[in-house]
Amino acid sequence: LLTQGNEVAVFGDETTPEVEYVLFTWRNDLYVTLGNDQCDIAVEAHGWSERSKNLCQKTVARQAWPVVDVLPHWDVLELTLTCNGQLLQEDMLSALIEPRTLLEKVSAADGLKNGGRMVFSGTIATKGQLPKPPYNVAMLIRDPVRDREIAHAFRVTALTALHAQPLGSPD
Repeated sequence: LLTQGNEVAVFGDETTPEVEYVLFTWRNDLYVTLGNDQCDIAVEAHGWSERSKNLCQKTVARQAWPVVDVLPHWDVLELTLTCNGQLLQEDMLSALIEPRTLLEKVSAADGLKNGGRMVFSGTIATKGQLPKPPYNVAMLIRDPVRDREIAHAFRVTALTALHAQPLGSPD
């Protein structure tokens, strides 16, 4: 479900983007980039959080920074997400779990070390209502100390249901 593309198709019109930092290892070095953990809010409302996350593609940016380059000023890195030009999420990484703690929690849960996976951080607070798809999302992680940023934009479109079926009913 991972993509770096410019378009994400979702089933139905009750999904929401969530900007997060994303950690991954490449050639034994830890990197940070930017990601969207799109989720189905209709499914999540039924208490199926994990299922709601697995129904939508995850978008990640095409650029990354070595974590060692930003760790000394990690807390001042800024995440933002806009949808159709409206600011929906904005906060510093100090609002989220720090990388070492996040990786320790994930390793304790799955027994694996850092290689071969991407870890999404969890998201920051949302401000305002999200429109129904289609909509255009722009997300950004900004490093004010080094005066640089990683950005990624994509369009979210909703697939049309072939027939209406209540959530939770058998196929």
